[in-house]
Amino acid sequence: LAQLIGFAIAAGFAVFGALWLLVFRADRILKRQRLALLEAQTELARQNLLLAELGRRKDEFYAMCSHDIRTPLVSVEAGCRLLLHGVEAAEQRREIIVENLLNTAVVLDLLSNLLDLARLDEGEDLEGTCVDLRGIAEAVASANRPLAACRGVALEVEVPDDEVVVNGDRLKLVRILNNLVSNAIKHADGKPVTVTVGRVSALARIEVRDRGPGLRPEVRADLMEGRDPAPIHAREEEDEDSHGLGLSIVRRLVSLHGGNLEV
Repeated sequence: LAQLIGFAIAAGFAVFGALWLLVFRADRILKRQRLALLEAQTELARQNLLLAELGRRKDEFYAMCSHDIRTPLVSVEAGCRLLLHGVEAAEQRREIIVENLLNTAVVLDLLSNLLDLARLDEGEDLEGTCVDLRGIAEAVASANRPLAACRGVALEVEVPDDEVVVNGDRLKLVRILNNLVSNAIKHADGKPVTVTVGRVSALARIEVRDRGPGLRPEVRADLMEGRDPAPIHAREEEDEDSHGLGLSIVRRLVSLHGGNLEV
């Protein structure tokens, strides 16, 4: 009988020990699961805040682009109506046509930038080949000289005698430089714009310099990221390139080439 009692007590302790071990392990598992759930909830809250911020920026971006497309088109429409109703003075007709062409160029520039952004978001590959940056600079300058002449801007190109060859995508390099040069012309206030090609040690360097009002330091970061530096209603003046997408596109294209953009 004593042996049976001892066996029963031992069996009871064994069962109790097994149950305690199961409860202990279950408690540890539950704690890990609660911790994982808490971390997941924290991450979900962070993602929700990020989505809300992205949604806000998307709405601002759409509003900004809509504003920057609508403004020049309204001016074009008004000019066309004046021409349609017969503006008598030839000089006045010419001014309207020139203004319409400038406003049309603004819209085309914005649409081109939006297409560039779409391509970059989809992921662009480099079609690398040996490119002489002197030829790129000369070609871009030639393409922009009519715009410079229309605005009374002298467009100058300074290149070395020796080749400045890089391994790059020619079309993307043209897009980079064309964006910078056309933007410089628009903001040059009639002063010269200079495109300089050269080397600094083993690096190739292209500099586009205008003598316009420049950028305030506090708005540079926004423009480099493609953000509108100020609310539309708070802008001090209407700016035909106010969407600020150009520098963001240039920065991303330069990064694709392993380069750096400085403003």
